[in-house]
Amino acid sequence: MVTVSSGIKKEVKKLMRKVQITDPRQEWKVKYPLLPTLFGIFFSWINGANSAVAVADYWYNHLPYLKKVIPNFPDECISHDTIRRLLCLIEFKNLQEFLMEFCNAYAQAYGDELTAGVIKRILSLDGQAVRAMTYEPKLDTDGKPIKDARTFDRDYYVTLYDSTCKITLAQDDVKDKENENKACARLIKLFDLTGALVTVDALNTQESVCTAIIEQNGDYCFALKNNHKTLANKVKDAFDKAECGEDFSDMLVVYTSDVEIGHGRVERRIVKALPVEAVKNRYLGKFADTVKVFFKAITEVYDKKYQVEEEPIERYFISSLEPDIVENIAVLGYKAIRGHWHIENNPHWCLDVLLQQDHMQMKSGNYALNKVYLNKISLNILEVLQPMMSRPSEVMSNSRILKKLSYKPELGLLAFIKFMTHQDFDISPFVRPVKTRKKK
Repeated sequence: MVTVSSGIKKEVKKLMRKVQITDPRQEWKVKYPLLPTLFGIFFSWINGANSAVAVADYWYNHLPYLKKVIPNFPDECISHDTIRRLLCLIEFKNLQEFLMEFCNAYAQAYGDELTAGVIKRILSLDGQAVRAMTYEPKLDTDGKPIKDARTFDRDYYVTLYDSTCKITLAQDDVKDKENENKACARLIKLFDLTGALVTVDALNTQESVCTAIIEQNGDYCFALKNNHKTLANKVKDAFDKAECGEDFSDMLVVYTSDVEIGHGRVERRIVKALPVEAVKNRYLGKFADTVKVFFKAITEVYDKKYQVEEEPIERYFISSLEPDIVENIAVLGYKAIRGHWHIENNPHWCLDVLLQQDHMQMKSGNYALNKVYLNKISLNILEVLQPMMSRPSEVMSNSRILKKLSYKPELGLLAFIKFMTHQDFDISPFVRPVKTRKKK
């Protein structure tokens, strides 16, 4: 059991020894040592201070506590300009290996198995742009800026998200003059994907991403749209024939989910699976060696507010899962398809709405990359805390947890230690006790 009095400083010191990062500053000008300052920024950020000004204020308000738990922490307060300059200089990518090691270990230690011994984790890949950043417009043939926001070269960041454990494993930025799928392939190659299923949207349904996943011993489930038009049409025709009782109808596997009620809608989802033999090999193209099954996902929606039954939404997927690995392959397809939306509903939504990431206005690409990285670390800590602080009858919101972190700095620090070292700590001092009414 970890407590502040029983060695938090010792645990922080162990973590600091594992960090390998170069200091680009001139040594004789250094007033704030790099590692203690970085850990001070980490702890401030995970406690809700997600800007240079907020970190400086947090540092000023909690300086005695930070000195108590971080070895060699500076004696003086720090200005927001110094924090900003440091975040512009430091390459947080150097910390990727350090943080990735703990994310992976946390996921393996606390992840729930989806199917015994088959698929233990669903990983989702997707890109995101910071909307408020200052972008350089493209020029026309006369050298004049094109006044169209869609032509701007935006900075995109690709995230590898563990949809099972709800934590961000790694991120990479999309380089100039390259596609998003190249960044996806780079992230995949950092991990051993044994027992993992990787999901991507139709944009990243590419051979390079597929090859990277297979080389890392993983499985995939790719969305299929008109960027692979011929294959998408053939898969659709195969399902139409099977549903009409024609070819491969006896091999059609169907799973129907429970009815879901929320956000003013009544929804039911149906997932159907067909083996790869339903489509001729010549239409599979570059996926011929790896694809084993096709999925068709149907979403039926009834709008309660307007009492309108909407047109069913149909989507198609290709996957490397073996149809005979489980009793009902459609169930596994349903979990994979639904699991991919966690990256939109959890990290991307929280980054944009809760941490106000879309409102970041800056010109420095490295500064933006570091801020996005810190936001995702902060969100990981919130995901660690949420199940611990929630009750069976009430899930505590992330915004409420952030407010608690601003009141109790030791709570965020203990969660950071738990995330990094997998040690348990007592949450009761930070949770308001529930008063139960006495029965008459």
